Amino acid sequence: MGDLVFAVSGRDSAAAADALVAQLTEGTEATASCVAAEAASDAGRRVVDLIAVAGLAMAVASFVVSIPGAVLASKDLIDRIGKRRKAQAVIDTARRLHEERAVDTYLVLPDSGARRVDELEVDRLLDLVAELETRGPA
Repeated sequence: MGDLVFAVSGRDSAAAADALVAQLTEGTEATASCVAAEAASDAGRRVVDLIAVAGLAMAVASFVVSIPGAVLASKDLIDRIGKRRKAQAVIDTARRLHEERAVDTYLVLPDSGARRVDELEVDRLLDLVAELETRGPA
């Protein structure tokens, strides 16, 4: 499975990206990368391009956060219950960042653009992650 890629854009997006990284990696040994969109690799810049194509505005100050997809992916029911808590915490963080800092967080999907994380339900986020897992690396 490839990395999950989130795009963070808006007022104080640097601090918001740091908060998202902290939430994504809490309780795991996983590491997440966070780079300014303009300094991102070709894949990272493609993230911003995908969001622009989807008609979603990316502010000048935006960041690309990548983390191994297995952090949120689930393989069995017990694992899914644990991942459900983690996914809810990620959604709650995205919602809080949207409300407090006017920052939008997107899960970037290889074939279908991007989805705002704060608008997803937990099971939908887990389903999207599972779809990414079955596709393998992009």
